[in-house]
Amino acid sequence: MSAPLKKVARAQLKKIYVLDDSGDMAGEYVLDPDCPIDYNDFLKVLPEEGIGDRESLFVGEYVFTAFQSGKLVFVLLSRGQLSPEDVDWTALLL
Repeated sequence: MSAPLKKVARAQLKKIYVLDDSGDMAGEYVLDPDCPIDYNDFLKVLPEEGIGDRESLFVGEYVFTAFQSGKLVFVLLSRGQLSPEDVDWTALLL
């Protein structure tokens, strides 16, 4: 008899921040207006050297994951860590 499958909680994308080539916020997509985390929380945890492509920063159960597309950087804010496939699909859609 096999063990029952564990239900895995899937990460939930909450917001997407668009940064221009100078690193300033150029836009924002809000997917969950009740999300208590915002761009200022990202700035608080952002190291001086910045964040690399596909790297993540954690604020409790929330995760900021960045990826670059051309001159723009997209910062995905999720509750739980997005899988690489989730980031790939989001990048494709944007």
